[in-house]
Amino acid sequence: MDMIGAWIRDIAVFLIVSAAVLHAVPGKSYRKYIRFFTGLILILLLAEPVLELSGMARRFEAICHQSMIREEAASGDGIFE
Repeated sequence: MDMIGAWIRDIAVFLIVSAAVLHAVPGKSYRKYIRFFTGLILILLLAEPVLELSGMARRFEAICHQSMIREEAASGDGIFE
């Protein structure tokens, strides 16, 4: 039950922060981009429990980690220089 409460709390905090950011943006031209990216993040937050239950969260993290390692190796900005 703690997992559900933490999940709801994370979504509520995200919605409050995203609303504050939308109100702080000076021009209306940036609002559509902010809404787009906050929508993507909200989709990830909503999908998190499903990913955890199906075991896909660990696989997703591994794929992201491998991608970051490849990018660092390609750019030459590794930690071993």
